[in-house]
Amino acid sequence: MTWSSRVNWRYCLGAGLLLMIAGGGFYLGTDPRTRWLALSSFRLALGASALSLPLGALLAILLVRTDLPGRRLACLVLAGMLLVPLFVQATAWDAGFGRLGWYTVGTGLNRPPLHSWLGAVWIHGVAAIPWVTLIVGTGLRLMDPELEDQALLDATPRAVLLKITLPRTANAVAVAGCWILVTTSGEMTVTDLLGVRTYAEEIYTGFALGSSLGEASLGFGPVASLLVCLLGFVLLVTFWLPSPGNWVILRPARVFPLGYWRWVVGLPVWGVLCVVAGIPFANLCYKAGAIGPGSSVDAVRDWSVVQFMRVVLQTPAKFSSDFFWTFAISGSATLICFSIALPLAWLGRRGGWRCVPALLVAAVTMVIPGPLIGLWSIWCVEQINLQPLFWLYDKTILAPVICLAIRCLPMCLLLTWIHVQAVAQVLIDQAVLEGASRGRIFWHLLVWPSRAGLGVAALVTFAMGMGDLATTILVLPPGVSTVAFRVFDLVHYGVRYELAGLGLTSGLCFVCLGAVIWQLALWRRIRIGHVGTDRMGEYR
Repeated sequence: MTWSSRVNWRYCLGAGLLLMIAGGGFYLGTDPRTRWLALSSFRLALGASALSLPLGALLAILLVRTDLPGRRLACLVLAGMLLVPLFVQATAWDAGFGRLGWYTVGTGLNRPPLHSWLGAVWIHGVAAIPWVTLIVGTGLRLMDPELEDQALLDATPRAVLLKITLPRTANAVAVAGCWILVTTSGEMTVTDLLGVRTYAEEIYTGFALGSSLGEASLGFGPVASLLVCLLGFVLLVTFWLPSPGNWVILRPARVFPLGYWRWVVGLPVWGVLCVVAGIPFANLCYKAGAIGPGSSVDAVRDWSVVQFMRVVLQTPAKFSSDFFWTFAISGSATLICFSIALPLAWLGRRGGWRCVPALLVAAVTMVIPGPLIGLWSIWCVEQINLQPLFWLYDKTILAPVICLAIRCLPMCLLLTWIHVQAVAQVLIDQAVLEGASRGRIFWHLLVWPSRAGLGVAALVTFAMGMGDLATTILVLPPGVSTVAFRVFDLVHYGVRYELAGLGLTSGLCFVCLGAVIWQLALWRRIRIGHVGTDRMGEYR
């Protein structure tokens, strides 16, 4: 066993030991209700994983490694759904199958199809399918094609796909499962709407009902044990990630032909995409054009194009203040994320101990539930007890900006890390020998050549900030309301035409952001072959 493999296995054993110690401490140091809430969060994540992992992995294999008809359009649809936040998707599903959804009212059901645990698992699972497809698809793209080329000399393409390609997707599936666990356990949007009690939802509800900070956060000890447990799990999963050197240059992946099965397989794939994107969009469109309050069966069955256009066109002006504060808070948080992520990624470009700060910051900020970030921010303000700080907390957007930056930092750090790894150390050494300052090296070798990729990272971080609700809902100052908060407030009263219009407008904003990100990614892909040779010329 080599030295690097021994280090990797020591890292794996250390993360596993941390996971076991933290899990045991949480079990022994908490009351039965707290353990039940943590188990409920785990059950929700497990149910969402059971729904999204098989479908997402199958979509990734078919879209990335086969000649499925329309796969580029399918990838574009999934890329757009990546940025659509959870509150918009929850609103869309509630518009059709919630308490006052068109299907529930039209069929006269006493209980809506999406209720309690079934609804929470369904919405979280469907929302996670695009993310699973992205993560598993990336793992398939990072696979060494030489193994497949060598296997094709002695086997058929189908045998290579089944025996070589598919078994090597297990690591990517594990990472996708970790992502679902972390994101689902830290969300309270869907669970609060459907009345499902989880750990994050209990924190938000306890504080909203006037409990003290200690009672709302369920105690510091249990929270710390649970966070350390999640941290150990995340560190354990990162052991199976590919080496950073494989993240940069993506060679063309081998595409396996499906033959006459192309159209037979394509129909179910597009059926899944219709469920993921088509049905939620149709629900919002129907509600936006419904004539009447939607409280009776006859009123719901009438639909008007004029009503639909009026609702969609009036929404931006009617909720202009909400859109303004959403853009302001998300934009400010994005700037803070980049000011932290770029130096950390630049420091850890050589690996070793230098990458430890970036890894710890990303892992810790990833596992903290959104409502807990807001609660701890309030606790810090109360403990410092300075009048200027109280003024900043009550009169400015400083608190939601800082909380949102903490929440979005892991994704921003991951995306910037990929571009930092693309900078060849030979170019940096040559620039140092020529007497270039650190600032010029940082700008001319990283920022300017990678402007398209960093633009993608900025837009993704900005979109994540726009779609966040759990982190900022407790720290918004008086008079400030974001789109996510407005939707969350209105959706409890049933999806009416105003809320449907707000959901459609918000979804359109995220789809436009997705289109811009897609175009920037294509531009970067075209230029990536020339970046390595042109960087020193641009520097000079």
